[in-house]
Amino acid sequence: MNELRHNMELCDITVCVEQQEFYAHKIILAGCSPYLKAMFTNGMLESEKSSVTIRDIESDVMKSLLDFMYTGKVEVRVDNVQALLQGASLLNVASLRNICCQFLTLHLESSNCLGKYTLQSKMTVNMVNTVFVVIY
Repeated sequence: MNELRHNMELCDITVCVEQQEFYAHKIILAGCSPYLKAMFTNGMLESEKSSVTIRDIESDVMKSLLDFMYTGKVEVRVDNVQALLQGASLLNVASLRNICCQFLTLHLESSNCLGKYTLQSKMTVNMVNTVFVVIY
């Protein structure tokens, strides 16, 4: 499926983010993201469109999210974990959100725990509980 996406074959949706277009398959996106599934199946305006615009996410993060949805692989780094976590939370991609939380937990130090707590408290209660378990 990823090869089809890269070759722009049988793609039925264009995801527009920050003036960049990403070609994809609704079935893959809906299978990975309850948010996108709802958008494509609940009679919303987007269900009839061939393109959707996603706001509040950077184009490089969207590329990583799509790569993850198609391959199950992602490179989480200190410099991208916050943006990936926010994107995964926005689109409700639970498996990527969990990977980001695990990364943050593994990289938790006394010098950064409050910043990570603040970030994760904005995301979900479950992620905050993960941080508290590590701290205590």
